[in-house]
Amino acid sequence: MRFFTMPLLAVALLWSVSSCNTTTDQPTTSPAAPTEPTGRTAAAASPSALHQANQEAPVSLAGETFRLKSFPLDNTAGEAPQVTIYLYPSQQPDSVLVGVDTEPSVLDPDQGTRLGVPKSAVLLFQTYYAGAGHHYYAVAEGNQLRVYRRKLEEATPENEHAARPPWQLFKTFGFFTSGARQLQP
Repeated sequence: MRFFTMPLLAVALLWSVSSCNTTTDQPTTSPAAPTEPTGRTAAAASPSALHQANQEAPVSLAGETFRLKSFPLDNTAGEAPQVTIYLYPSQQPDSVLVGVDTEPSVLDPDQGTRLGVPKSAVLLFQTYYAGAGHHYYAVAEGNQLRVYRRKLEEATPENEHAARPPWQLFKTFGFFTSGARQLQP
């Protein structure tokens, strides 16, 4: 037995020594540490993030026309009759709430020049009750609808030559595949 044990130990020793001295085909540099994915990369890789990104894709308003609708509010306090004013795009399922004011009426686009409204306006309307109200106009650019407003006062001999109040950005709405939402107050 002793005769077989010695050669086996010698072979085992020889094999272990030879394996320490041989070169391997493995690279000697350590692999680079894995990097953390950035937010953009991580979001793009996630199926739910892709779905959300598709829902938030902007929708162009080019060629859209807009309808004006108003709905009366309960005015039991005896004040000026108030309505909610909505704009409905012709090719989008969502409407946008412009605000609460008195009953609106659409103005002829030819009046826009006299009122200082840009030719790119898609809608011009006014509200008026008991000598006061507002002028409004809307401009569609890209996926945004910007609504401008200024105070309307009845002309009197005292104010007929006074400068009109300036137009001010009233609200901005963004249109996306997931729907429309207000971007600015």
